[in-house]
Amino acid sequence: MQGQLRKIGRDAGIEEERIARVPKLPGCTPREVCVPEAEFEAGLRCAPPYLELILLLAHEAGLRHQAARTITRANVDFDRNRIVGKTKGGTLYDVPMTERLKARLLWFCAAAQDAHEPLAAVFRSPRLAPTDNAVRAAMAQMRHAARLTSKWNVHDIRRTAARALYERTRDIRKVQAFLGHRMLWTTCWYLGNGQIQLEAKDLEQIPPPKETKSA
Repeated sequence: MQGQLRKIGRDAGIEEERIARVPKLPGCTPREVCVPEAEFEAGLRCAPPYLELILLLAHEAGLRHQAARTITRANVDFDRNRIVGKTKGGTLYDVPMTERLKARLLWFCAAAQDAHEPLAAVFRSPRLAPTDNAVRAAMAQMRHAARLTSKWNVHDIRRTAARALYERTRDIRKVQAFLGHRMLWTTCWYLGNGQIQLEAKDLEQIPPPKETKSA
C-alpha cells in the first residue's frame, strides 16, 4: 500500500516532502470477514431490541460498537436526518440515517427517559447500556436462533458496510467520512484486499509530520 501511494504521488508530480509523510503501516493482514446480507437480515430478525439497534447502527451508519452501545437521544438529529457525536479517539462522526434506522431510532428515543440515557439501555432490565460481554452473548444467542453457522461480530458489519459503500462510489474519502477515520490509511486498511483505486487527490490531506521536542 505504501509503495502504491508513493508511486501515485510521484506520477502526479507531488513533491517528495509530502510523499515522505506517508506513514508506514503495520505489517498485518486486515480481517476479511464480511457479512452476507441474507445472514444479516436473518440475524436481525432474531435479535433482542437493543441488539437490533446496535446492528443497524453498524450496518447503516457505520458506527463502532462502542458508539452504537452508548448513543443517546442527544446524538440523533431528526431535523437533518443525521446521527452526530464523538467516537474512538475523539473523532467526530456526522452520518445520515436510512429510513429503517430512523424508524427504529424514533421508537427508542420516544421511550428514553432523558436525552442522555443510552438508547441501548431503554428496553433492557435493568436499564443499563450493555457491556461488550453482554453484546457478545446476545450475538451468540442470535446466531443460534437464526441457525447461522458463520461467526461475525458488530465490527464485521461495520467493515461490510464500508466496503459496500466503496464498491458503490469508488470514493475512498466518502468511506473515510462514513467510518469517522482521521487517517486515510486506516480506511485503506479497512478495505483490505479490495481493489482500491487511489488518485493523486487522495494524497492532498496528508497531515504534517509530528514535531519532536529537543531535550
